[in-house]
Amino acid sequence: MPTNPSGAVAASVALFPARSGLVGGAITAAYAAAAVFQAPLLSLLADRLGWVSALRVVGVGFALMGIAAVLAMPATTPPTRTRAAPSTDPLTLLRRRPVWAGCLLALTTACLGPYAAVNLAPQAHDAGLAAVVVAVVLLCFSLGNTAGRLAAGASADHWGVTVAGLGVVAANVVAALLVAAGSASVVTFLTVGAAAGLGLGGSAGLVSRLAREAVAEAPNSAFGLVFAAYATGALSGPLVGALAGAGRSAWLVVGLPSLIGLLALRLRTGG
Repeated sequence: MPTNPSGAVAASVALFPARSGLVGGAITAAYAAAAVFQAPLLSLLADRLGWVSALRVVGVGFALMGIAAVLAMPATTPPTRTRAAPSTDPLTLLRRRPVWAGCLLALTTACLGPYAAVNLAPQAHDAGLAAVVVAVVLLCFSLGNTAGRLAAGASADHWGVTVAGLGVVAANVVAALLVAAGSASVVTFLTVGAAAGLGLGGSAGLVSRLAREAVAEAPNSAFGLVFAAYATGALSGPLVGALAGAGRSAWLVVGLPSLIGLLALRLRTGG
């Protein structure tokens, strides 16, 4: 699944290199938004067809939509190379400060969101919130995830990665601190859902701009490295949180490492 948005981002950024943040953010936002529509659609079809048939129908339907989108894409001419192609060896690229600092930013800011996706609903339920409120909390997370990708990419183009990155770090820290504070109010859980979604989406939305600024002559190779760091952070968040006990303190364990992103933002510009 990650190869789908990655390929789309690579192809689209090649067409609009000056707006790599907005393009990458918009495509990953569409990728995230698909879940908002797929989940209720699957539930509706499962009641009538069963889960296996529902998955087949939705899978084939979206696959056909993807094929149609590829066929509708305009043809592009590969750029003419006027000099030797740069090395795309991962280890060589990782020696560049903007690359490894970008990877560090993506890694540390992607931990909280997936942990929230797994644990937010159970904790809201344990706090005594009604099922409909829990559903709205998850909706806030999903919408925040989608909006964060688009907003982070667009703001990185307009104001720079540093400003957008500060917003991502702030969203994660706010979510972690609110849960750790122990409030069980509806407003708190809605805010945590939105903030955690914005943090996760914002981290993903920065990837394409981070990659292009890190290695302008080989942005696709850099994108692969930064996206791998993001995926590693997303995978490790729920695991680390579970090892930390899956309580309120676990939110601090997976959320406060986002503060390392402040150092990464400083280092990537040579500070």
